[in-house]
Amino acid sequence: MKGAFIRQMLLLLPLLAFLFPAVAAHVSGRGFILLLPTNLFIAGGALVVAASFALLALIPVRRVVSATEYRGKVLVVRSARVGVWISVASLAFASFLVFAGRYGSRDPLENPAPLFIWFLWWPGMTIITALLGNVWAVLNPWTGVYELLMGSKILRRINYRPPLRYPEKLGYIPSIAVFFAFAWVELVHPYPADPEFLSTLIAGYLLYNFIGLLLFGKRIWLQYCEAFSVFFEMVSWISPIAVREWDRSDNETALSHAGVGDGRRVSQILVTLPTANLARERRLRLSHTIFIILALSTVSFDGFSRTFTWLSIIGVNPLDYPGRTLLMGANSVGMLATFSAIAAVYILACWLAKLLVFHGWRLSETMGLFVPSIVPIALGYHIAHYFPYVVANFQTVYASFSDPFELGWNLLGVSGVPAIPSFLKDPYQVYYVYYAQVGLIVLVHVLAVYIAHVIALREVKTVRAAMLSQIPMMFLMVGYTMFGLWLLSSPSVD
Repeated sequence: MKGAFIRQMLLLLPLLAFLFPAVAAHVSGRGFILLLPTNLFIAGGALVVAASFALLALIPVRRVVSATEYRGKVLVVRSARVGVWISVASLAFASFLVFAGRYGSRDPLENPAPLFIWFLWWPGMTIITALLGNVWAVLNPWTGVYELLMGSKILRRINYRPPLRYPEKLGYIPSIAVFFAFAWVELVHPYPADPEFLSTLIAGYLLYNFIGLLLFGKRIWLQYCEAFSVFFEMVSWISPIAVREWDRSDNETALSHAGVGDGRRVSQILVTLPTANLARERRLRLSHTIFIILALSTVSFDGFSRTFTWLSIIGVNPLDYPGRTLLMGANSVGMLATFSAIAAVYILACWLAKLLVFHGWRLSETMGLFVPSIVPIALGYHIAHYFPYVVANFQTVYASFSDPFELGWNLLGVSGVPAIPSFLKDPYQVYYVYYAQVGLIVLVHVLAVYIAHVIALREVKTVRAAMLSQIPMMFLMVGYTMFGLWLLSSPSVD
């Protein structure tokens, strides 16, 4: 088994060698891209995804599935308070951003609140989670204070219990609503980077979650209602690392012999191949499926809404861009239409799979079964879209912390120093950017095809039935590959 795992890792090395420059080099706009033979890139990418589907039929079932079954296990003993104090520190930093947004510079390019949220936290936390697992479960700024309150003598004395019971029939609807609102602010609202507006949103969201935790309890609230906990848990399925809390009740004797007391917490770290956790046995609820489709559709509309094609559809001259205020109505409709279109195509693919193979299943069950396979696509588009902003604006974000309240400070010694992303000076690097974008988009679709095939094999056991059920998904993946590569090559207002 170890030898097979080593061989699998060696086969992944060329892929990882390609992916690293793809991430590191993905910076800039699309001005030079129009000079490239984009039709050939689109056709080639679609053929690669289709060929990967055909190739899976030739690989023995055991080899296809075994790559997702490897699990290395490590036990880690830590203080139960470590996570609490990390979360408290995160709350302190979030409070700093609120005050900086309220009392700092009115310029969004000088205030740390909008710069950190839009250029570091949102794209950066997603990438870190994909690499290291669900770190947001520890870094979020509300669970630390909640744990301290629950551990206080006053609440323990009155045996505090959450006063409300969450209606689980709602499922993930609260998270869907919050995530849609967040995406709407980012993509449609005319002033998403206004420091005062953003500081009010941060403060309001902190209060919303504190109240929710107290009313419904930590487990239920974070599982169903806190949108970013749901989102980053989804992203963590990509990661080769998963963390599970050790069940103390089942292992009390072993932990006692190991000298682990009540003040210590034992976590089990599971290490596997990247994306393998997506193939774990799970059938997601319909509302969870909708959340994942929403995550994919929002980043898709973010790219599409900037293209000349979209602007021509809504009757806007791209050379005389009127600004976001006048486009709020059209972009709101476009955002909903993009979600509806992607959901409709996915529902159609799942309905055809049900018709071909999964005869006794409900449509919602088929949708919940295969939706993890589109998570790599959502993550790939997220990285392809946001990573340039992280690299190009990191110097600006760093400089904003030197004088966060516009008091003439120079805490980091960089106030007044202009940000110079020197890697953008060489026009030939833009070609490499485009090649990296193409490779990343094609790669995540190939991974999606592979994960969908593994999930199908787990359910139907035979290659023929699995391949038959995946024909509609294959057309979906190929079509979305072509759409993604078209987005990269389309003229844009960026």
